[in-house]
Amino acid sequence: MIQFSFNATILMVWNGGETLNKISGFLNSLLEINNLMPSLNFNAFLACLYLLIFMIVLVIIDIIYVSYSFNKKKFKFTLPLVLLSQIVPLFVTILFIPIM
Repeated sequence: MIQFSFNATILMVWNGGETLNKISGFLNSLLEINNLMPSLNFNAFLACLYLLIFMIVLVIIDIIYVSYSFNKKKFKFTLPLVLLSQIVPLFVTILFIPIM
């Protein structure tokens, strides 16, 4: 079972009682991957996870390349800059919650 921020081991520390248990149960049922994608098997989940990690690594490599090119003040290609300007806002707005 995937737990959200209110893990069962720290519920006692928060001392929230029944209210915190209800909030925790609601968030866990809402954000469990099994409830979001019930027909997804483990291999497909791993493929999606590795694809997202690969995309994040590519964006980080692109950020490093663009920052290096700005530092040297020469761009051989402008496509990485265009991709970075289009993909990073997508990652930090629409894809942030699904990736996390």
